[in-house]
Amino acid sequence: MKITKNGLIQALKETKLDKDTIITLNQEDEIKEQGKIIEIKPAWKWLLEY
Repeated sequence: MKITKNGLIQALKETKLDKDTIITLNQEDEIKEQGKIIEIKPAWKWLLEY
C-alpha cells in the first residue's frame, strides 16, 4: 500500500490536528511536513505503548 503524503497532510489540516498515527502490520516511519506529524507504527509496537 502506498501512502500519499499530500492527502494525509490535507486530512490533518481539515480536521485541525497537528499529529496523528497510522497503525500498520509492520511498517514504521514518521512524516513531518508543514508543521504536521504523521507517525506510522506497527500494531504490536502501538499496543505496547498502551
